[in-house]
Amino acid sequence: MRISKDPEVRKKEIIHTAIEVFLEKGYEKTAVSDITNRINVSQGLFYRYFTSKEEIFDIALDEYVKEGIMHYSELLTNKEKSLKQKLIEFGDVSSIEPEDNEIAKFYNSDDDIQTKVMLKLNLMLIPLVCEALKIANNTNEINITSEEIPYFSAFIIYGQYGVFLGINTSDEEKKKNSLIIVNKLLNL
Repeated sequence: MRISKDPEVRKKEIIHTAIEVFLEKGYEKTAVSDITNRINVSQGLFYRYFTSKEEIFDIALDEYVKEGIMHYSELLTNKEKSLKQKLIEFGDVSSIEPEDNEIAKFYNSDDDIQTKVMLKLNLMLIPLVCEALKIANNTNEINITSEEIPYFSAFIIYGQYGVFLGINTSDEEKKKNSLIIVNKLLNL
């Protein structure tokens, strides 16, 4: 007997199953047939929703990063807090505390995969930092041109990421010094 499910429910089920299999076997060793066998659906049904193993990986990655970025979105677009307060709370952009779930375990299980997470996260953070800088500019907390805002945003995000990758000190020391540099950069 064939079980028919809502397409969105089925799609999420396939994504969740793919993550479980990726976690167990590793991404490279996982085949589409491993995913479909685990969930007991045909490969044709898999391909109705996804074009490849790579696509399901990317979709799951997007969902994981979007979940993680929600905290930053609320913080950086908050008009009640000063930019200085936001930067203190923003802290370490090199890691989002993952929820205790299978997707978080998978995306933190391998350095190459974690790098993909960080690159996608950084790209999603830049518009949020732009918004925080626009708010600070409008309240005269900082004084940079609107044309400079995207450059400052990218420099803040990728500069901090570089500090966390390239400096051999404690995370607390990296956070402290990154904040000092950003404050100097923005004349705060």
